[in-house]
Amino acid sequence: MMTGSTRKGRRPALRVAAIVASLATIVALTQTATRPTRAAPASAARPATTTAPNIAIILSDDQRWDTLTTPDGTVAMPNVKSMLQDHGVTFENAYIPVTICCPSRTSILTGNYSHTTGVYLNGNNKYGGWQAFNAHGEESSTIATWLHDAGYETGLIGKYLNGYDASTLYVPPGWDRWFALQGERGGYYNYSVLDQDHLVSYGSNASDYSTYVFGQQAVDFINSVPSDKPLFLYLAPHAPHGPVQAPPDHQTEFADLPPWDVPSSNEADVSDKPQYIQQLPLIPKYGPMFRIDQYRADLGIDDVVGDVVNTLAADGRLGNTMIMYLTDNGLTWNEHRLKNTKYTPYEEPSRIPLVIRYDPLTATPLQDTHPVLNIDLAPTIASVAGVPFPSTEGSDLRPLLDGTATTWRTKFLIEHFRGVAPPYCGVHTASFMYVAYETHEEELYDLSADPYELQNVATDPNYLSVLLRMRRQMAQLCSPPPPGFDFFP
Repeated sequence: MMTGSTRKGRRPALRVAAIVASLATIVALTQTATRPTRAAPASAARPATTTAPNIAIILSDDQRWDTLTTPDGTVAMPNVKSMLQDHGVTFENAYIPVTICCPSRTSILTGNYSHTTGVYLNGNNKYGGWQAFNAHGEESSTIATWLHDAGYETGLIGKYLNGYDASTLYVPPGWDRWFALQGERGGYYNYSVLDQDHLVSYGSNASDYSTYVFGQQAVDFINSVPSDKPLFLYLAPHAPHGPVQAPPDHQTEFADLPPWDVPSSNEADVSDKPQYIQQLPLIPKYGPMFRIDQYRADLGIDDVVGDVVNTLAADGRLGNTMIMYLTDNGLTWNEHRLKNTKYTPYEEPSRIPLVIRYDPLTATPLQDTHPVLNIDLAPTIASVAGVPFPSTEGSDLRPLLDGTATTWRTKFLIEHFRGVAPPYCGVHTASFMYVAYETHEEELYDLSADPYELQNVATDPNYLSVLLRMRRQMAQLCSPPPPGFDFFP
């Protein structure tokens, strides 16, 4: 099995790349194609003079929490491991309350649940997408505006929100550098971006692979910020969102990845599950390529992580930069008969990777098991930066970063409006996951005994006291409930 340090075909970060000039089709991409990174200018070696901490968020798209390694424990993202995990805190129990892209991203930007942001869906309507975020006035108060108003140079590179229309040339408040994907889902090739005030289109050449284009833009942004000014980078590649296309540098890795087979894979007996699961047929065949290509796409992000960290180091900023690596949501790989699916309360779509490096607080690498949420990022950023910010529903992660926490949340809300699953509200603890559906169905899983959520114990008399307790907790946390939800048993 390959290891991170010896993986064939990895390219050193920040060098002049020999780019294949033109390829007729994406199929023609070969491993000899190299990514379009270039050396940082000599001036980038200047020492940073600002004392305010820099902030960098690297946000992948649809990456499972368990893909930082392969099932046999091999490091799958070596730069994330050596540059972030080995110098920071890896949160083993990081979750998102709503298992969909756009609601998760608005929670990251504001520190609030969907019932506060008003964004429950991806689709552009009164309940979802950029339209709902904008209509609720949420864009006027985000981590971008907080930091910008405090003197930060702010830059968004990559995906903003579902439904955002770059063709309008609209740049939300708080952003100095704007390089945002056009369209609902963006892509790996043949996409457009709003580059400040004009649209730029990219094609199907190796040099157009979006992860590497965004990575180079991030490097350029870092190098453009004066040394006496703090920066905030929000880098959001499309990878490894499906349909996945592997990077030109990583077309052959993970070919020996074994088939995905866990106890919940293509679950045979779903008689204890809600009706929307019971009506799903068994998956006839779950091929390995989607999963393999997700790992390969993650390697492209890993290359960019290396570029960003090396640029921060060359710029004299690394020791004073908080770097957050995470994803917007996970997804299933055939568990519970759900093929590459989000929108449900199960562990696979709701649990995410989260690694934070900030040298003043994370001198000793830690693996933290406290339940943390995407709503915790915004207040943590504002707190570390020392900038004013409004009250949020998230919590400051600093006590967990330096290992001084004495108390922390023991439960959190999960909520959902529409899509795949019917509307639901629930509560998650370290040991149990409970959810109540608008259809008056309930699920309760004892995660300590049943981590794959195979046996719904909501009707088991041995769990009656747990069920009653979690019903009460759900009713307390689910306020206001998702639109149309009114089942509080």
